[in-house]
Amino acid sequence: MNTVSKIIYVKANRLILYTVVLYFILFTFCLSDKAKAESSEFTVENGILIKYSGKSEHVTIPDTVTSIGSSAFSGCINLKNITIPSTVTSIGNSAFSSCTNLVKIKIPDSVTVIGESAFNGCSKLSEIIIPKGITQIEYMTFYKCSSLINVTIPDSAITIGPWAFRGCRSLESVVIPDSVTAIDHMAFFDCKNLTDIKLSKSITNIGYRAFNNTAWIDARKKEDKFVVINGIVIDISSSLKGKVTIPYTVTAIGEGAFEDCVTITSIIIPSSVTTIEKSAFERCSKLKNIKIPDSVKEIGICAFQECTSLETVQLPSTITKISDNTFDCCSSLTNITIPKKVTSIGTFAFYKCHSLKSIIIPDNVTSMGVHSFSYCSSLTSITIPASVKNIGSPLFVNRNKALTINCIKNTYAYSFARKYKVKYTLI
Repeated sequence: MNTVSKIIYVKANRLILYTVVLYFILFTFCLSDKAKAESSEFTVENGILIKYSGKSEHVTIPDTVTSIGSSAFSGCINLKNITIPSTVTSIGNSAFSSCTNLVKIKIPDSVTVIGESAFNGCSKLSEIIIPKGITQIEYMTFYKCSSLINVTIPDSAITIGPWAFRGCRSLESVVIPDSVTAIDHMAFFDCKNLTDIKLSKSITNIGYRAFNNTAWIDARKKEDKFVVINGIVIDISSSLKGKVTIPYTVTAIGEGAFEDCVTITSIIIPSSVTTIEKSAFERCSKLKNIKIPDSVKEIGICAFQECTSLETVQLPSTITKISDNTFDCCSSLTNITIPKKVTSIGTFAFYKCHSLKSIIIPDNVTSMGVHSFSYCSSLTSITIPASVKNIGSPLFVNRNKALTINCIKNTYAYSFARKYKVKYTLI
């Protein structure tokens, strides 16, 4: 090779080298810009992803993130799938709420907390595997995930919160593991296509209308007069009429179990029952009388609210309180004996009991709630013992002018009568 050729050869090689270096620099610069752009889409403080401001369909969360903050991706309508690194241990409230195009998400087992409404309104999300460390499925976590077909609840779960899966209308089956002891109110309400439920044998608490408006409960009500889960009556057949006897397999009458049953006139409760939960017989407008056995230790709030035909009730000697609104608007109730062990009478307990004429408050009662006897227009006599140290005011709104408080001199009841100018008689 002559000298000229060598010079041309060297220059050509240098040109190629310069070109490669230039391309490398440009490529690195572009990658750096891209990384900076992607990084700028995430607002992270002390490991908490505060906000994602990008518009990508596919997002990978940086592994520097340990927690996804409240509402971090809320309303990201472009988001279709997301990758969460194993560094993340918690997902905050409403973190992915209203991500209406989110189809796929895999939550790593490192996550032990998923907040309220985390996936609320993710209407295209079809499948979710809840991590093994989760102990509580919170309020509205998967509310209105209307495309959700498959959900896996881990053996670590103890509680399914209120409205957790409400409105998941594509959900057809669910397995609730034996670790679960409580299903809160309306947890699966309006899951219209839910036909198959495998229930935990450990469940001791089922909230108000937890499974109402599902194909599963509709089928159960056709099969039997009482829908009973682990001894708890949660709903009844519409065929129940007249005098009804609750079976001995029942240990608790669940929240709202007989609510709005307008065809029942009397109920026999067996001695196997220990609890009557809130709103259990609310608005049973034809119910006339009921005897509650001494096996019952607790009667929940609003248990007989608006039972407008209820005339007589025999309360168990075992209860220690009359809960709020228990006999609210029982306008036909004429007579009731409060058991001796009762220590408190809740707010609105006998509100608008228009037919109640007299009542004796037993010696163990220490407090009477606000409006507990308001609008009892026929009440002319009430005996209040010296044990009562607190009376909510107002107590007797729209009272009968003839109402007389029977009390002991220099007691709280005596002072109350004098202060509010209610007639009294010393006993």
